[in-house]
Amino acid sequence: MEENETIQITEVSSDIQAEFTEAERVKKDVMSSGFAWTDREQLFYGRYVNIDDKEKEKKNVESFYSTGELATLILDSSCRIMAQMATGRFSSYRDTDISKVIAANLVYHEYILPNANIGGDFFTKSRQVNFYSKIYGTMMVFIDYMVGKLYTGPDMVLVHPRRFYPQPGKYSISDMDWCFVDVFVSKKWLEDRCKDNPGVWNKAVINEINPSSVDQSSLTSEEKNRIQDKDTIVLRNYFNRNGDWIIFEPNSKKEILNEKDYFPGIPLVEKLTIPVLDRYWGLSDMERGEMPQKAIDALCRKYFASLDKSIDPTAIIDPELMVMSSVHVDNKFWFAKEGNVDKVRILENSPQGLATFQSTYNMMKANLMSLGAASDTSIPKSVDVGFGKTPEALKMQGDREGARDSWDRYMQERFLENVANMMMAVASKRGMDKVKIPGIQEALENIKVVYPHSDLNVFENGIITRDLLSDLSIKYKIDSGSTAKRSDAAEKMMGLLNMIAKNDAIQQDIASSGKKINWGEAVKRLAIENGITDWNKIIVSADDPNAIAGVGDEGGTIVENQENEQIVNNDVY
Repeated sequence: MEENETIQITEVSSDIQAEFTEAERVKKDVMSSGFAWTDREQLFYGRYVNIDDKEKEKKNVESFYSTGELATLILDSSCRIMAQMATGRFSSYRDTDISKVIAANLVYHEYILPNANIGGDFFTKSRQVNFYSKIYGTMMVFIDYMVGKLYTGPDMVLVHPRRFYPQPGKYSISDMDWCFVDVFVSKKWLEDRCKDNPGVWNKAVINEINPSSVDQSSLTSEEKNRIQDKDTIVLRNYFNRNGDWIIFEPNSKKEILNEKDYFPGIPLVEKLTIPVLDRYWGLSDMERGEMPQKAIDALCRKYFASLDKSIDPTAIIDPELMVMSSVHVDNKFWFAKEGNVDKVRILENSPQGLATFQSTYNMMKANLMSLGAASDTSIPKSVDVGFGKTPEALKMQGDREGARDSWDRYMQERFLENVANMMMAVASKRGMDKVKIPGIQEALENIKVVYPHSDLNVFENGIITRDLLSDLSIKYKIDSGSTAKRSDAAEKMMGLLNMIAKNDAIQQDIASSGKKINWGEAVKRLAIENGITDWNKIIVSADDPNAIAGVGDEGGTIVENQENEQIVNNDVY
């Protein structure tokens, strides 16, 4: 008998079943109240269509039409906030753990991030998290521990908000005692998992499971059109703060997996848009922009209706002078009695409503744009400065970061920091063994910039052993603003460095106070601010024969000014 066949068949406890019942009830109220999630999804896809009501498809297209500005704002904002991979590093709470900090940085940046590709690469998933948080208010990810032939370690798996059931009355994952996550899998997926990990998965229960219909409330408006196949199996994941992990099949309520103390707490990380005090789900951009977008769409529908009347105007006739049987025929060849062909009069529409359409539309669009910290970048021939469309205003719009973007960038950076901390906590908990770091010499050159006086000889073979990843007391810190593609910080820093290099009094004052300028770090920051991710190929060790003369860890040539005068620095200013 195989090892996994000896696992006792156990039904999930009644307490857990009761917890899910309550969580599901509250969750369904959330999805249907206010601006319902189905309506948000349809508005994102640019149409007002209830897919369960096929009769609506017979109506005119303008009944479904949405101009889509709100969805475009969300896409645009996501690309601004998560414009590039963030930079950052781990630090320790204990000074004696420098070797473990270096090991954590090497493993996370050189091994985990390049290989954490379930559902897409890490950057793409990070942008998706930002994007979907603006639709549902909160987006979450599951930090799973993957065991495979090509990669063994933590990975970030996106969790659709419809399939996440938080504990009622708790407004953050860190406060929850438990939560649930549903996933859709196939029978073959389950059988393969059972084959790869005997003794963990309950083969007897898996053999009994038959695919069944999926709860429609857990499907998006798009998924309802296609997830109807009979091969779908729903698995329910239960997590609690003790790190316990139970997977069971909802219909049979029998446990497929039961692992105690498997994770370092609940292995989920959330990203909110605007947190609110009285609910778990944050205030989304969809909610904030619902009314302005619907007002724009209502205006356009009225405009389309007026166009229809202009193209196919209403005819006014005298029934005493017309053959009424011909009028009811859908054509323009009506028959008049006794040759009264000039008795049909066309109703003329007032042109005033059509004349004010453009200005009304611009006003509503400007209102919507202000919610997304954006501006309409189209410039008509006659520029209305009141709408902020002058070239100078557009330049200022592109250069600034408004309060909305600043807030969202802060939330995104906290999310990325929490993901890094959870990934390393999971790696430490599960016990990663002998991680091989590819390109170790290049990676160590990056480490030397941050830890120039540390002994890195222990890492030269590229092997990170289990003991270096155990009992970690570390915290990840994102370089503030490093997700932005453009920033005026680089320009300001360059101006500051030029001012210092040209002013002998400032240099002497810095030196007299026992301070110095780390020019290598300054160039690194300039490169990051300008979106240069491979700055380490520019700032190299002074011992490297390919290094630019004078540019290294201790100092060097910084930049040429507009007059082609090189700014050359000493080690200490």
